[in-house]
Amino acid sequence: MRSRYNFDFLFIHSNTIADETRRTLKPQIMNARKIFAFLDKHFSMLEQKKKTHASNVKMMITARFINNMFAALLLIERGLLLDAFNSIRSGIEATAFYWLVCKDETTAGLYDAEKSPQPVEIRKRLEALGVDIETLHSLYAVTSKIAHVGNPYDQFQIRWEEGWDGKLLIGGGRSPDIQKALLEDMLRAVLWFVRFDDDYVITEGKGFPEIIDRP
Repeated sequence: MRSRYNFDFLFIHSNTIADETRRTLKPQIMNARKIFAFLDKHFSMLEQKKKTHASNVKMMITARFINNMFAALLLIERGLLLDAFNSIRSGIEATAFYWLVCKDETTAGLYDAEKSPQPVEIRKRLEALGVDIETLHSLYAVTSKIAHVGNPYDQFQIRWEEGWDGKLLIGGGRSPDIQKALLEDMLRAVLWFVRFDDDYVITEGKGFPEIIDRP
């Protein structure tokens, strides 16, 4: 019996897909990698702030968000699209919680409570503070739908051939259009993450918005 899906085979296959993605989507990959320079700077800034419960929670959430983005990039490169959406959905959860602590530092206590609040509770608290969460809610709903097992999005792991014949992309596969869109979404995700952080100003001029340190 042929061993097509043992670890070594999958690892070699995954690295091959990643190499192809880095070559064909080089500009998007390079831009996505640049976000980690900003996140590194952001985390270092939080470390230098006066130690409070809120600042510690912000560091914890930021660490989780960085890991979400790092995992998403690695998975996107390898064409593991459904898994990449899971990482992005976790990043949206982290974003909502970060917004809440930015708007009301007393809510930092929710982070290390015995039972963590559900995403819907975080969104309701943000709404009560006057935050427009419609886009965030829509993004979370879409990524949650994709993350569930057994829906039309499961076809992201199929490469259709002639007729109804398809090939299951075990270990990932190239889907340039979707990969490109996800890499660009990563840039937007970082802009959203610090949207309500008082240390930054988000420009909304021509072209892609930028994050500027507040004077």
